[in-house]
This record gives sequence, structure tokens and C-alpha cells, in this order.
Amino acid sequence: MENSPAFNTLLTWRSSDGKRTLATVLCKVSTLSLSYIGYWTLDDEAKKMLLEGFQSVKEFKLYVAGFDTYNELWPLITSFRNLESLVLGPIQPVKNESRLESFELIEKRPLSSSLQSISLVGAQKPEVIQWLTPCHTLRSFHCFFYNITRDFTPESATAIGQLLSSAGGSLEEFFCTIQVAEPSRNQGIVLDERFHSHIDLTRNTNLRTIKLQIGDSMFQLPFLENLTQGNTGSEPHLQTLVIQNLSELDLDWERLDTLLQHPVFSRLQEIRVHIAATYAFSDISGLSQSLIRNTNVDSEAARNMKEKMAEFRKKLPKTNNRGILKLQQDNEYVFFVTFGFIMAYRTILTLHLDLDRLELSFGMKQGIQLSAIALLSTLGGTLAQWTEQSWASIDPQKELAWVKCYDGTFECGRLQVPLNYSDPDGQSAAIALIRIKSNVSADSADYLGPILFNPGGPGGSGVDLVRSAGQSLATVVGPQFDIVSFDPRGVARSTPKVSWYETRVERQLWSRLPTKELNHSSDSVASYWASSQIVGQLAAERASDVLPYIQTDHTARDMLSITEAYGQEKIQYWGFSWDKIERMIIDGVVDVNDYYTGVRKNNIVDAEKGLQFFFRDCHSAGPELCAFYESSPEAIEQRLNRLYDSVVRAPVPVRTERSYGLVDYERLRGTLFRGLYSSFDTWAALAVGLADLEAGDGTTLYKLTETEPFECSCDPLEHAFDSIGEADITIGCNDGAVVPESLEEAEKHYQNVLEVSRSWGSVWASVRIGCSGWPKVPKTFFRGPVMGNTSHPLLVIGNTADPVTPLEAAKTVSQVFPGSVVLQQDSAG
Repeated sequence: MENSPAFNTLLTWRSSDGKRTLATVLCKVSTLSLSYIGYWTLDDEAKKMLLEGFQSVKEFKLYVAGFDTYNELWPLITSFRNLESLVLGPIQPVKNESRLESFELIEKRPLSSSLQSISLVGAQKPEVIQWLTPCHTLRSFHCFFYNITRDFTPESATAIGQLLSSAGGSLEEFFCTIQVAEPSRNQGIVLDERFHSHIDLTRNTNLRTIKLQIGDSMFQLPFLENLTQGNTGSEPHLQTLVIQNLSELDLDWERLDTLLQHPVFSRLQEIRVHIAATYAFSDISGLSQSLIRNTNVDSEAARNMKEKMAEFRKKLPKTNNRGILKLQQDNEYVFFVTFGFIMAYRTILTLHLDLDRLELSFGMKQGIQLSAIALLSTLGGTLAQWTEQSWASIDPQKELAWVKCYDGTFECGRLQVPLNYSDPDGQSAAIALIRIKSNVSADSADYLGPILFNPGGPGGSGVDLVRSAGQSLATVVGPQFDIVSFDPRGVARSTPKVSWYETRVERQLWSRLPTKELNHSSDSVASYWASSQIVGQLAAERASDVLPYIQTDHTARDMLSITEAYGQEKIQYWGFSWDKIERMIIDGVVDVNDYYTGVRKNNIVDAEKGLQFFFRDCHSAGPELCAFYESSPEAIEQRLNRLYDSVVRAPVPVRTERSYGLVDYERLRGTLFRGLYSSFDTWAALAVGLADLEAGDGTTLYKLTETEPFECSCDPLEHAFDSIGEADITIGCNDGAVVPESLEEAEKHYQNVLEVSRSWGSVWASVRIGCSGWPKVPKTFFRGPVMGNTSHPLLVIGNTADPVTPLEAAKTVSQVFPGSVVLQQDSAG
């Protein structure tokens, strides 16, 4: 780290015409990793580029970097305004080490309000950890300490405790690794006292995962007992407890077994423990050494491992009987090289390319020689990985065939089904499928088959659902199931796609949101009705060959085809917002008769209640947690009405790093309505946005619904799924009776929906009016009746203040399915 000339040159690079810089070339970089960088050696232009040129960065990793003063470090960390994940390694002193001891910041800039994950690797000054406090949005905390006396001081423990306390109920994951062994190496330090005195996780009431890798047996029990002290009045959420070396510790096992029966641990779905046994090459002879999973079954190592597992289970009989104790065997082998070798270091730039992710990693690579050829080979190897374009390489088949996809934790396939089920030998469609395979063998009696998930919409992508939430869903239902989902016909990766715009520019000009505020001007209803006539004409002219078959009736048949191709007789289904059902969970239920008759007005009977929940919860949270607080819920409502009047008179102009626009009445209403869908995720930010807008700053509110500015791109992958909006419209307009096409009927419908909800009828009315010009395609939609006996009772889920799938609809559906039950959640969203 004497200097970083290559990095300095990279940061200050400009194209020969002077128009392009590193920031313009890498304008969408999401991950920035810096290692072995002497920051103090960079010139001012390079530092400016680093501080201002990477505003799209969401993950920042800083390893073994040198700074002259901490007033260089902090502006760098806080320069990424969209940062979600921070990894901070040791900060190395430079020649003038005394200057690095000054912790008085010239300017204490706030951290990103999006920061959710912090990882501390190695020694950290307590003052640095204190700068990260408070972090109210922190969901995941990792710390890795290698030397207990140097890295994990009492002062550091105090600072970490304060950081975690500031996260409160937001914290869901706590991972801690401390490399300590026998007490002699600890130099008399008792590790558990530091955690017991300074780190109190009982304040983090929503913790779901705790992972410990600590070699000090004195620590484990006091830490676990401490978790039980302050949680007697709160509902437990802890689902996963990982103590990697638990089997090797000298503990009071009966005391531990009893402790794990405490209510704090009642929601645990797994306690993961690593069991290890040494083995030789003779134990793995004949196996592929590139991917060793197990030793030979008749080997000494295998017998030794089996004995160790049985012995460990006997130590915790109560816990073992609960079936949550997971024993994992780690197979590794190590080569010890006795001859000398030469290793050279050279700094290179490595780019990792993916559709949604551009990772910039700059640091030290090891090797005898690294040159431009090495860089090109790195790029070539990465580009060969799975991308969205890889779906085209999977041939659709009538029998399911799975291939590894994305990061390798998923499997993907394409199922061939009839485009028209009334003509099974005619044109076919291909349904894109994704799954997380159960870790229980399909031959085992414990394997319970696939659960088919659908995110609703209609027209939502199931592939995206599993990619983003599949692991969480697997945790909820248990490891005995395959987690399976799909893109419904016409949507995203399933083919044929439905699209009636011939260019991206045309789509940008005419595409519409699913809902639109129709009360922002006197001609709003008429204008929206007129635009629906154009959309209907385009759909009829350019997509008539597929339009009749893109609807829920055919999607339900596709689900049955998926189940049959899976070798199952009946569907196990979890649907959000469906004879052949074994077990079903329906979450977010519409008024079925209202939907299929085309009335489309009863969805929002509880929408106003959702807004009242916002007023209530903001008042209950108080001014410290809700920026739009007033002395009563009624006062908050009056404050919002004044804000409505204000933006009607004077819309607020906004410029952000990515785009510019206005926060007017229509945008404010649309943002509020979408905020009602996800109260836990958005209400705190929504309150800040409302308060800022009231003060004349619309940036926060604008960013809640900000989209990428339109750009022409030569990359076909970048806009592969732009037509999803057309699929949403197609399914919604095809499902149900024909919508009357006249403007008079549209205006009448607008007034009818206002009678259901004065607050949100002007938004929801746009759903049906948007179908006024829909072409008269053949209708094959389901006409009822919605009722029947099921082999197992249905679970119908609803919440008390859902803006578009009211609780009453869930109760209505439950009444016509004998034995079904309604799970009611008292919340908005």
C-alpha cells in the first residue's frame, strides 16, 4: 500500500473524446470492493470520482485499506446514498500513524437510509463502530474477529452493543465468529462477560437467525441463557440457531438441553451443528475429488462419523426428539506442501458481469504472472454463467427436466403445454419453472413433494418470487418440500409473450400503471377511457393470435399440467391474491363474483381502513419514529389533507441523481396507495417523505416510486421483460365478463366505485375502465360456481386492512368450502 498508481489511473480515466469517464461506463455498478488500497496516495480527481461517481452502489466492501486520517474514511463510507450492505475490514495505519488516532470528525454525514447489512472483519476501532450508530434499518450484522485480545476489546464490545440496540426490532440476523481456543490463548479473558455485559440481544425482538463460531466453551451457555432474560412478554421469532463447534465443547449438556426448551426457542426450526471426523485418501478412493460430499460408506471415517453423530444426539435427548437438531458433516482435505515456492503480486481490475449486477472488484490477485490475457479469461469465464438469455437454451418438454440456474442454488426448466387446451394437438406454449429442491431425498418417506407458489397479480413472476423469497418460503414450510413456482403464460420468461408495442419508445410513451388516480383533473376519466381504446386496438391488431389464451383459466390448467409432470396426483398450492387440490393456502383473496362478473369495485372496501391504520400507527410510534406525527390520528389525517391541497396548488419539482420530475397530486396519491400494500416495509419512509414534501422537498417521496430513466440500449437482456405490463392488462381484461365500452359507462362505473370508497375509488376505478376498449376475443373464463368439497381443508389468509383483497372476501370464500378456516392477521397491507 505504498501507493496505488494503477487505481489512481483507473479512477481518472477519460475516453479520447473526453466524454466518457469511469462513472459513465460503470453507471450501474451495484457492488464496489476495494482491497490493499492506499487511499492517501490518490490525487484529488481520483478521490472525487470515488466519492461521487458510484451513486448506484448498493454493496461496498473495504478490506485492508490505508488512510491518512479517519476524516478520509467516513466521507467514503457515507458517499453511497443507496448503500444496502457494508463490509468493513481492518483500517491500516500509514507512515504518520499518529494522525490516524484522531477521531474528531470534521463533518458527521449520515449513513444511507437503505443500509440493512453490516459486516465487521478483523480489528476495528470502537470509534469507527460508534460512527455507524444509530442504524435503525439494520437487519443483518456479522462480525469476524481473529484475535480476542487485539480485535475484540471491551470497548469494541460496548460499541457493537450500542449499534445492535439501535437496530431494535429491525435486526433479524446475528452472526459472530471469534477465533479462540484453549483458555491459555485467551490470556485470562472471559469471553462471555463481554457479551453478557455489553451485547444484549433481548432488545432485538425479531431475531430469526443466530450463528456462532466461537471456540470458548465458557461462552455458549451464558449467551443462550441471556437470550431468555428479557423476552418473556414478546412473541419469539428465532428460527435458526447455528453453533458450528458445539459438539466439541465441554458443556453441561443437561442444562443446555433444558434451556433449549425455553419459549424463546419454541419457534426454532433448526439447530445446526457441525460434526467432523478426519479421513484419508483411502476413505474417498473412487470418488470424484473435485466435489467430495461423503466418504465411502464402508470406510473407517464413515463409521467414525456415524458414531459421533449418534453420541451427540444422546447428549440432547429433548431437543433431538423435537426433530430440529441438524447434524452436518463437512468433508475437506488439505495438501501440505513442503517445498518452497515463489508468489508474485500484481494489481488488476476484475469485472463480474450479470444481467442485474455489475460488480467492480479492485485489489491484489496472487499468481506468477497476471496480464491482459488473465483479465480477458476472467471475463470470459464469468460471461459463461447463467443469464436470462440462458432460458432459451432449455428445450421445452412435456416431461420436466431440470438444469442448474442462476447462482446454482436453483433449478430451472420449461414445460411444454397446449396454448389452447381445447386443441391439445395445436400450437404449444412453454411455461418457465424454477425450484429449490428439498434436501430430503425423493425416495424418503419424509419427502412431501412440491409446493406450487404463485405470487398473484394477476401476472406476477413466480421465478422472481422464488429467486427473492424462496429460501424464506422454504424456512416457513420446512425442508421436506420442493419450492416450485412459474411465470404464468404470457409473462416474463414463459412463451409466447404477449406484447403489442413494436418498439421500446412506443411502450414508454403508452405503457400505464395498473392503477391511476382519476381525480386529478376534470377530464381524467375521459382521457384514461380514450387511451384504453388505443390500447385495445393495438392489442387486437398485433397480438390477436395469443390474446384469447392469456388468462387465469388456462393458467389453472397449466398448474395441473405442472403437477402431473411432477408425478403428483394433486396440487399442493400456496397462492397469493386457486376437484384437484390436495392442500391449498390462499393468501389475499378477492371477491370472486365481483372479479369474474367484471364489476371490479369491491376490492377496496378496506382500503380506507388501511390509511386509518397508518394514522393510528404513526401516532402510536411517536415523533421519534414517525416523521409525520401529530397529537392524534385525526390530526395526522388533517395534516395529510392540507398536503393534498398544497400539491394541487403548487406541485413540487424534484431532481435526483438519476432523474427529475414532479411530485403532484397524482404522484402523491399513487405513492400513498402503493404504500398501503406493504406497511411494514414502507410506512416509516413514507412518513419521512410526507414530512419532507410538506417542507418543500419532494425527493424522498419521489424516490419511493422512481424508475430508471428511459435509455436506448443495444443489450436485449436489459429490457427482456418490459412487456410484463402488457401481460398484466391482458390477464385482467380477459378474466371476467366483457366491460361496456362507452364513455358513459366508464363515468358511471367511476361514480359507483366512489360509493364503495370515497378515498380510493378514484384510483381503483381505473382497473375496469382500462378494459373499456379491450378487443372482443373469445372468452373461456371460469364462470363458477365457486364452491366445493376438498380432500383437505383450505387455509384462507386475510388481514384486517388490505387495500385490494379485503378480509370479507376471504370469509366469503371460506363459507363455500366446508372445513376451511380463515387465518386473520390484524394489520394493514
